[in-house]
Amino acid sequence: LSELAVDGEWPFQVCAAPYFLLLARSILSTLAEPTSPFRCWSSAKPTGTNGSSGASMFAAGASHLSSTSHWSARAIVAHRRLISTRRDDDDGEACPTLWNEAERTFSRCINHFCENVNAFNDSERNAFVASAIMLEWGLAQHHFRKSGRGKASFNKALECSKLQVEVTGAEGVRTKYQTKMTAQYLVRAKPNVAVADDNDADAKNKAHIEKQMIKHDDVSDDALLLEKIRFENADDNVHHNLSIHDQSILLALCLDVKNDNPMDGLTGTQMFAYLARVLNQHDDWMVYATGLLERAWLECERTHGRERAILQIQALADQHSNRLTLTQSTFKSVEEDSAPAQDRLRHLHGIVYPPRWDMLRDLAERYAKLGIVTSAAELFEEIELWDDVVECYRIAGKSNKAEEVVRARLAENETPRMYAALGDITGEPKYFERSLELSHGKYYDSHVALGKYYFDKGDMKTALKYFLDGLEIKPLLPAVWFRVGTISMQLREWDTALKAFTEVVQQEPTEGDAWANVAAIHIHRRNPAEAYPALLESLKQNRNNWR
Repeated sequence: LSELAVDGEWPFQVCAAPYFLLLARSILSTLAEPTSPFRCWSSAKPTGTNGSSGASMFAAGASHLSSTSHWSARAIVAHRRLISTRRDDDDGEACPTLWNEAERTFSRCINHFCENVNAFNDSERNAFVASAIMLEWGLAQHHFRKSGRGKASFNKALECSKLQVEVTGAEGVRTKYQTKMTAQYLVRAKPNVAVADDNDADAKNKAHIEKQMIKHDDVSDDALLLEKIRFENADDNVHHNLSIHDQSILLALCLDVKNDNPMDGLTGTQMFAYLARVLNQHDDWMVYATGLLERAWLECERTHGRERAILQIQALADQHSNRLTLTQSTFKSVEEDSAPAQDRLRHLHGIVYPPRWDMLRDLAERYAKLGIVTSAAELFEEIELWDDVVECYRIAGKSNKAEEVVRARLAENETPRMYAALGDITGEPKYFERSLELSHGKYYDSHVALGKYYFDKGDMKTALKYFLDGLEIKPLLPAVWFRVGTISMQLREWDTALKAFTEVVQQEPTEGDAWANVAAIHIHRRNPAEAYPALLESLKQNRNNWR
């Protein structure tokens, strides 16, 4: 795992056989860029040179392998998805080394396969490969959280595929007992080349794939929602067969709706229309599973369908495990109700299906939001997110269990994070201090925790010291700056207080109380010219505060 660490970001610790990815990255990056020095991703510097005559011969041979850049680009994206960054904390600046490599590699792919109209002798194959490259490039931008999230690339993939997509509306019903037709979103899609009808073997395989779906009637006998919208016009209830690649493009366009709009009811309705069109077919195990998963994420935000959505996510997570679970209760279901690895991997690079640990983390977070914190803790424990395990047990009132988990982890390996967690549970400052010793003073949370501890004890000078040490490591935290400002005012350290509240209003310009404190400091210093604009801004942001 240490060899796959990039720019200080660590791979997810529970991934199986990471050496296969390391081997693939080493081979494919060398074949894709045979004249470049070999790079160790955990180091900022190349580890060797390719300047010998043998290396020149190797580079000449590798240049005849036209698809190496494409496969190397896929490996780079897989590497990025392995990196453990919190979705809420990832602002697109993580792993710049990988992003630069991805941008360079995809650029070569686009030049060779998309801008070269004669890459293959077959024009249809040219269009298909160009569309696939642009789709994967768009998904790479999405995974790296870059500006636009791949929107232009998704549109280019749609253009290359010549898939005709129309987003419109039609009258229909969504519930079993609904009698009045209402306007519903509808996505119509027609392929450039007609897709052949199913034979008996295909029909049997599709029925097997469809078993992944948890239906409303499986969850409740009195379910209100229909499995799919029933449109008034019969023509709107039928659809053209799409290729698996075309279905992947629709999933990407659905993702673009999510990336390009605020997550409200209208956005969810638009996404539902795309997902409904994809789920009308079940040609590929993972494409269908991706549609089910994204629909379940949307249904989690709705009152009707939330129970089905949670069970659907659980079922999709369980199918990648050989263990008996709630949704996989017999050994027969383990063997028969899942697809072999080669089927699951066939179209994986063109969709956004998450790794299993990421799906379990998402499921655990949803359980925690619903108050099912013990089950959430068990899932977090399975993927070794110990901070979340401890927090769930604390919320459940099981502090002893949380402490037991932390001490067991410390017995195996002493880490700053675990000592900080033990400090949170016991309230003992010595554990935070030990955390700082192990991290050489770099573990921010322990600085802030000690600051809060001494603040509660009334030792303002010591509290201020720890808060400022923490802010040196992680300065973009307005709540901590605000507390530094209030402590400094009590200690009459006006320069520090002014700096702290200035940081607050720079990071959070709508924080009216911080503007008021800036004004108060200037008034104390008899500087009304500086105080007046701060008072005006404070009033603007907080008109209902009489002070």
